[in-house]
Amino acid sequence: MDQRPQHGPEPPHSTDSLASLIGGYIAGLDQAGDLICVHLEPVTRAEVARFLPATDPDRDDVAQETLLAFLAHLRRTGIAPDRPEAFVTTMAANRCRNLHRQRRRRPDLDAKTATDWPLGPKGNVLDLLEERELEQSVREGLARLDAECRKLLLAIYMEETPMERLQREAGLSTVQGIYYRKYACLKKLHSLLNSAPFGGRRKGGDA
Repeated sequence: MDQRPQHGPEPPHSTDSLASLIGGYIAGLDQAGDLICVHLEPVTRAEVARFLPATDPDRDDVAQETLLAFLAHLRRTGIAPDRPEAFVTTMAANRCRNLHRQRRRRPDLDAKTATDWPLGPKGNVLDLLEERELEQSVREGLARLDAECRKLLLAIYMEETPMERLQREAGLSTVQGIYYRKYACLKKLHSLLNSAPFGGRRKGGDA
């Protein structure tokens, strides 16, 4: 009988093939996630750059969130795609197209002049009321988030703190960790917003 000590799987290395890293990540090796992102980040960023110019403020977020969504897909399905590069570039392209659609539906408003818009044939005042309802809903959702997620989202979206600084303050080895936390916190906020009627108010008057 073999009396040699049994060890768990070896930690992944940067020289491992993408296929072996993906297999390790599916098997539960969290360390493989960062190395998968290292392999796939160049093709992901190149695909995002086809849709969003270098000056677009959302370009980095789209690329990082695509990589995190790819990792989430691996864990959720347990299936390694035959062509991971093609798979992740398709994900990136779809996210860019969704972003363009969202921007067409809800363009940025000039805060100084928006309240002065008259009610025109397209119902601008109603659009503004909807914007304010949505903003109130998000505020109420943030208030119900756990303190750590609320602090992180406010730092990213309100204070515009660089992700590298948040990474250092959190003691994380790579910036991917902060993007993963942001992604997880946004999912929590999304769940909170969907768990209550529009406006974030629960039945019975709960805050």
